[in-house]
Amino acid sequence: MGVFPDLDKPHPRRSATSIVVHRCPAWRARAAATTLAVQLGLCLLDVARRLAGTLPEPLSAAWVRESTLRSVAFALTALAFIGWLRRVYGDLGSARTMDPRWTTWGWVAPGPNLVVPFLLVREVVRPLGPGARWLSTAWWAAWLGHLLAGLASGLAADALGALAAALAIALVLQVTRSPRAMAPLAF
Repeated sequence: MGVFPDLDKPHPRRSATSIVVHRCPAWRARAAATTLAVQLGLCLLDVARRLAGTLPEPLSAAWVRESTLRSVAFALTALAFIGWLRRVYGDLGSARTMDPRWTTWGWVAPGPNLVVPFLLVREVVRPLGPGARWLSTAWWAAWLGHLLAGLASGLAADALGALAAALAIALVLQVTRSPRAMAPLAF
């Protein structure tokens, strides 16, 4: 009996072709990867604009529009990634070590938000081998670096944000396209 004992059983509400690793629907992985790609693009744009010295002045009309767009993009990314993580973590079944509600609360509870998401992702990638574990560690280090550097709001924060987004995309794709997948995810 492996870590995913019922992985080869189709989900009762989905066809076998829509089932991927952890029985996660392909649209959840696509939504997470796509919104993360938007975040990656925004971070890289900030890096380029900081290097060129062309950032908009704070509180200007352009800055307000851009900040609103970024806030909406961040909210959509958070919803997509947390939704994906909630699904793949929930499908671990008895192999879980935490309550599945931590997939949401672990991101917003002060204190636990610095550790719990990393622990959840580590559980999801554990059966995928050391490469996936390294990827999850690198992603989390980049994300924490982005948060800490964001306190000063500078080039380092933008660069680490871009790195964290790129690593998160790789993480979603690796989990979704792992050899345990029942059907390939068509991107």
